[in-house]
Amino acid sequence: MGRSLLALLALFASCSPDDGGGGPPRGAEPAVAPAPAQLRRLTDAEYRNTLRDLFGEALVLPVALEPDLEVDGLVAEGAAQAAVSPLGVERYEDAAYLVGEQVAADRARWSGCAPAGAVDDACAEAVLRPLARMAWRRAPTDPEVTTLVSIAR
Repeated sequence: MGRSLLALLALFASCSPDDGGGGPPRGAEPAVAPAPAQLRRLTDAEYRNTLRDLFGEALVLPVALEPDLEVDGLVAEGAAQAAVSPLGVERYEDAAYLVGEQVAADRARWSGCAPAGAVDDACAEAVLRPLARMAWRRAPTDPEVTTLVSIAR
């Protein structure tokens, strides 16, 4: 009985839907060309406001970033369509280090724990979970928090 079941399964597995195997005939698969992934660039004002909202008014903000581009008189629309130049990437990287150094220097302000030396996972999670929620405007998933904590470590 086991052999006949295997033979029956093999028979059905070898039938294609077009040869009377019981399924509807298939046409050609439609050509799908997804649009390239895009990430909208923040304007200079949006970027500065986001940093202030996340880290406070006392934060010293970077001065030189990628200049905003206007499209039909709209800066936000221009930023959405603009690519970031290699120099702009360097400026955003410098800005990230500037902000990161200020935040790291005042760790006690961001949580009730201030580890001395090595990063404590529980302390890092206590800081990063609410910060990710504010930055992403949604609750971070546990795997996302795990990734953030491993980066902090």
